[in-house]
Amino acid sequence: MKKTTEILALTAVLALAACGSENPGASTASALPSAQAMAGTSGTSQAGIDSLAGSLKVTYRVIANRAANCEAAGQSVGASACYEAQIALETDEPIEGGEWEIYFSQPDPLAFAGSEKLTLEHINGDLHVLRPAAEFDGFTPGEPVTVDFVVYGQVLSEAKLMPNWYVVADGLEARTIDSTRMAIDRETGLPVRPWIVEFPLEETHYRKGPGDD
Repeated sequence: MKKTTEILALTAVLALAACGSENPGASTASALPSAQAMAGTSGTSQAGIDSLAGSLKVTYRVIANRAANCEAAGQSVGASACYEAQIALETDEPIEGGEWEIYFSQPDPLAFAGSEKLTLEHINGDLHVLRPAAEFDGFTPGEPVTVDFVVYGQVLSEAKLMPNWYVVADGLEARTIDSTRMAIDRETGLPVRPWIVEFPLEETHYRKGPGDD
C-alpha cells in the first residue's frame, strides 16, 4: 500500500511538471509589457507621442469676426454670428504620419472645417479634436499643415482661447504639447499665449457688422 501511494505521488509530480513545460516562461511574460502595449493599439509609439508633444509648433489664427456668412473651404455658415480661423501644425524635424489625436478646449463650438490633411471635430461642450486625414503623410520641416474652419460665436480676447492642448494615441499616455503652454512676458510679467497669432485689425475683428463704429 505504501509503495502504491509513493508511485501515485510521483506520477502527480511528473504530470504537474509536464503541464508547466507546455508554457515555459509564462509568469515572466505576464509580468512584462507586451510589444503592442508599448507601441499602442494604433501602431504609434509612446516615444512618437513624446516627440510630437515636444517638437510640434501649434499656431491658432483668428482671421475675422463676422455678423454672418463666415466662409472656409468653400462653405458658409449663413445668418449667424461667427468667426473664421485657421490652425497650423509645424515641426522642425521630419515626423512620419501616425494615428494620433490632438485635443483642445474651445468655448465656442465648431461650425465646419475644411482640410485635405487634417480633420477637426467638435466632441462635446468645449472639447474639440484634430486628427490626421487620409491624405496626411507626416510632417516636413518648414511646411505647415493647416485646417481652415468656422466657429459659432465671437472671440474678442486671447483669454477666451484655452492653453494646454494634448496629444494622445490609443493605448498610450497623453502628453501636453509644449508650444501650447502659457508663458510669461519678460517685460510686463503678464501671462501670454505664444501659439495665438496677434489679432487682426479693428475693421475685421472688433466690428460685427458695417454699422459698428
